[in-house]
Amino acid sequence: LVAVAGPAMNFLFMGLLIGILWIPGVSLPWHQPPTYNMRILTEAAYWNMVLGCFNLLPIPPLDGYRIIRAVLPLTLRRQMDSFAQMGTMTLMLALVLGFIAMSHLDPYISSFFFKLLPRSW
Repeated sequence: LVAVAGPAMNFLFMGLLIGILWIPGVSLPWHQPPTYNMRILTEAAYWNMVLGCFNLLPIPPLDGYRIIRAVLPLTLRRQMDSFAQMGTMTLMLALVLGFIAMSHLDPYISSFFFKLLPRSW
């Protein structure tokens, strides 16, 4: 449950920011350029979604590994746990693999995100 808390907070905060954009009067009609505040809310919501998705990747130092660890077979769990104890090496690998995975997932994440925004975007 603790591992789920990090990504859940990212997605809840993203939902809060998008909810603010849905309040009448906050978002402008489509023919007007977005205000500075609208851009900040949108960017903050987008990056919270990206961080939440990144954190869900099943790579040992990330929360996604802690979540999926409970359903892994014991032999695979032991191998992954010994890999996770390598410290800085796993963090570097998580960053590299996470960057590669997120570059492939970004079109899907972006299209889903823009469907959540009000029609003025």
